[in-house]
Amino acid sequence: MFKLRKKILTLSLSMTAFIPTLAVADIFHLSDGTTLKGSIVMEKGDEYILKVEIAENILAEKTVKKSLIDKIVKDDKSIPAFKKITDYLPLPDYLTVKDYKRFESEYLQKFREKYPNSSHLKEVNQLSANLKEEITHLQSGGFKIAGKRVTKEQYLKNKFEYDASLKLRSLKRAAKNKQYTYAMQTFEKLEAGYSHTETFRTAVSIVKDFLPKYKTSTTKLAADVENQLAKRARVLDSLPESDKARTARLLEKETSKYEQALANAENELKTKWLPLNKFYQEPANKVLSNISSEENRLGKLRYDITKDAALYYREFLKAIEAKDPKMASKYYNSFKATRPGKVYVEAMKTSLDLSEQEKKAEDKRLQEKKLADEAEERRLKQEENDKAKEKKKGKNKKFEDKVKEKFHIDKHEKTRKDAEKEIQSR
Repeated sequence: MFKLRKKILTLSLSMTAFIPTLAVADIFHLSDGTTLKGSIVMEKGDEYILKVEIAENILAEKTVKKSLIDKIVKDDKSIPAFKKITDYLPLPDYLTVKDYKRFESEYLQKFREKYPNSSHLKEVNQLSANLKEEITHLQSGGFKIAGKRVTKEQYLKNKFEYDASLKLRSLKRAAKNKQYTYAMQTFEKLEAGYSHTETFRTAVSIVKDFLPKYKTSTTKLAADVENQLAKRARVLDSLPESDKARTARLLEKETSKYEQALANAENELKTKWLPLNKFYQEPANKVLSNISSEENRLGKLRYDITKDAALYYREFLKAIEAKDPKMASKYYNSFKATRPGKVYVEAMKTSLDLSEQEKKAEDKRLQEKKLADEAEERRLKQEENDKAKEKKKGKNKKFEDKVKEKFHIDKHEKTRKDAEKEIQSR
């Protein structure tokens, strides 16, 4: 019986190896609504001779008039490869030039080399052109945020809000992929630095939506820990000694890796949202307790909508640009009161101090200029007065000279008359 079964199996495999298949299978849509899957063997006048699949893996030749064919959909082996490319689109935000070049070489260039006649070649080439533009944009200091190109200047003018929106996108992506631990760690960061923003209020709604799902999955994990431990022990015991030792080492390595992640979450990240492991009960219990507390807290959470940290940040930068440190100081204090991230406060304080120093230097320069202008005005006025005095003095001198001249003539005349009188008297 065994030999017979072996022969049948061998025969079946042999037959399978020689089953005729279509290397290329185009789809022919006929005017009567039917379709044929096959390829053109020969073209004869107004007819095609087709090799078609009449049943699964059964081929036959069939003659079809061209007038009866509405359209031919060409088979394209590149479709799966193109779909793999499109699965990555749109590319994530904040990629580096190196990331873009890697995507080009590993996906787009390889696609062109393997499928030079693909019907999707034009789309792939367009993607390459787009990537080149993205790379040029990044090299100029720009970013891609929320799928849009943002220049370095635009980013810096609204850095606070852009950073908040990036964290929100990370949270959304994690929630969608059911990576609830990472989503909650991201939410912690949003609340710590961006609590007085519309972005944070949006994040709260998302978290409220997935917390019940997080609770359900964590509850199932916690309830199954003992079962998983017992199952692991049974599998380990059933292995040969050589395999058991090797498997034990692998398990020990995985255990060490998880415990390091756990310690990092608690000691470095300072987060209460611990990574979970199906063999660990305590972290799951802690997370369940935290989920319940968070549901209760968020249910009571109220927002102060009169405070808008993003607005204060933008207005601060406008005041700095306008060289108005007094107004900048006002918005700095308002922004700081919303308890934003330390990195923003420190950067703003540095800008404010510099603005105030520049303002003082400018005020000093203007004061010195004013004093210099006043001194110059006094000098010019004095000079004018001196000239007026000189002019007046010149006029007085001329008058005196005329008076003296007249006196001299008169004196001379008097002397002459006296001489005449003296002569006459003799």
